[in-house]
Amino acid sequence: MNVPQTFRLISDFGVAIVALVAVAGFLGSLIWYILHQNKQREDNYVKFITNDLKHLSETSLLITKELNNFSTNNSEAHRYQREEHDKMIENQAKICSSIDKTHICLSEVEKSLVRINGYKK
Repeated sequence: MNVPQTFRLISDFGVAIVALVAVAGFLGSLIWYILHQNKQREDNYVKFITNDLKHLSETSLLITKELNNFSTNNSEAHRYQREEHDKMIENQAKICSSIDKTHICLSEVEKSLVRINGYKK
């Protein structure tokens, strides 16, 4: 009688080999399932990180653009303030010059009045 190979293994090694094959098959399936779930989690994590990095990059570009705008506006404001300060300094110099000339004129007038009226100091 020709017995199939599986039955021959069972008859030679008993039920232990069948149990061992079943446990090995179960463990192989479990390992495959765990690896498959891990790959899905990793793919989801990569998508999440990629999306976050994309948003971070967009936010960084927006902040850089706003800082450049602020810097430009701030530079213009400082330039305008410097021009105003330069004008104020020029006007102050003109006023000081006028005061000096007025003082000289008043000194001349005082000398003339002293000479005309004969006042003595």
